[in-house]
Amino acid sequence: DITSGLIGTIPTELGLMTALKELYTAVNGLEGSLPETMRRLTNSLVDVVLFGNKLGGTLPRWLDELNSLLYLDLGNNSFVGTIPEWPHLTNLLWLSAEQNKLTGTLPSFIFHNSTNLNAILLFDNNLHGTLDGTNNDMNNNDSNNNNNTTQLQELRILALGGNKFNSTIPTALLS
Repeated sequence: DITSGLIGTIPTELGLMTALKELYTAVNGLEGSLPETMRRLTNSLVDVVLFGNKLGGTLPRWLDELNSLLYLDLGNNSFVGTIPEWPHLTNLLWLSAEQNKLTGTLPSFIFHNSTNLNAILLFDNNLHGTLDGTNNDMNNNDSNNNNNTTQLQELRILALGGNKFNSTIPTALLS
């Protein structure tokens, strides 16, 4: 757990630490993007907590390769663009990317692949669309169709305020 005082970028050498299980560098002055060398931590990295830095760029699609990941906290940074499809993050328990500059719709993996999610914190971004996964980047505008929505039975925290969603919370998410 390294907090208070780190500045600069995340070193690319981080990817050489193939036994690394937890990366906690919250509330520092780290900037730049996530180094692609982190994808080498496929089978080891369980927790990534980079909350409260100055990190930016787009959220990398290669995060999906971190298939051991349980906890992903990228909140309170300056990430832009859309949240990629990460269909292989099936073990993910915590997804946090609040207070960034994210746009677009919620990716369908949240509704269809991440049945173990305990928390979804995506508040204070510029996200839009529905909350049922039916029209999110899939060109289907039937927001009343909950048949494709996974029941997120483990979900305990859903924080989506400060966005531009245009639907109610689907009952399938509440079951």
